[in-house]
Amino acid sequence: MIIYRKASLPAIYCKIPFLRRSTRSFVDCPDDLNEIFILQEASKGKRCISELEKKNTFLVAVSFPDEILHLKGVTNELFEYVSYALRLWDVTYYLKDTNPSEAVEPIEEGLDIGKIEKLAAAKSCLPFLHELENAHSKKTGIPSAAQEKEIKEAEKRIFAGLKIRSLKGDLKSQKSPKNQSSFRPKDRERILRRDQYKCIFCGMPGSETQLEINHIIPRSTIKKLNLNDDLFFIDYNLITTCFPCNRGKSDHLRTEDIKLYFKLFADPKHSNHKLLEFLKLIKGLQEL
Repeated sequence: MIIYRKASLPAIYCKIPFLRRSTRSFVDCPDDLNEIFILQEASKGKRCISELEKKNTFLVAVSFPDEILHLKGVTNELFEYVSYALRLWDVTYYLKDTNPSEAVEPIEEGLDIGKIEKLAAAKSCLPFLHELENAHSKKTGIPSAAQEKEIKEAEKRIFAGLKIRSLKGDLKSQKSPKNQSSFRPKDRERILRRDQYKCIFCGMPGSETQLEINHIIPRSTIKKLNLNDDLFFIDYNLITTCFPCNRGKSDHLRTEDIKLYFKLFADPKHSNHKLLEFLKLIKGLQEL
């Protein structure tokens, strides 16, 4: 049985591609009953395995035989379980793209990467590293000034990714067609009517030019950032453009495009205003 921690982790730790594997032994006796009880309660979701973690360590997951679930501290038999953890300073390995000697890859251990990624919270690892530094009478130099700068830059990107993930969740409550590969006639008509049958860029009416329905956040960007597929069809990611203006657009979302959209959609009442939160995050990622 594999149990994952319930408590969140500073997001950068969830990006580290390895875990430290170790084996813990205990005896089914009264002295070790508290540890047994924590494992049993954690298996039911009532407690967190973080209660078992050692100093300066984040316990991420544990794997143990099912028979531990039935122990009562009376058999005096020896049992083992495997723990998967990270040390606070493992962030420095992440920055250097190296691994410690006891590192293992989670996938090879049968661990669920998705469950580990869900532990990520938008909080910095630096307070933990500073506390570690202050706990030593001799300065460890972790993190160095250069490493701290790298960590801050990495965390900006990671936090932006977390925010985009949360926005993906918000989109699920929006109504949109499912499994559509092109705009349905009634959807196309709805967007044209909303935009008053005019190109949003030049104002050319449909009576004088060919009008098209297009994405604000292009398909390529939606796929690249793994955004919610609903963005392909949700109304506030769609606009009316004339043929010439659309041909002048890039297939990728440029910084200058985002600046223009911020001007066009600045009014909170604008039908595309809701998309600005996505655009702000995408712009931030492009600037890092």
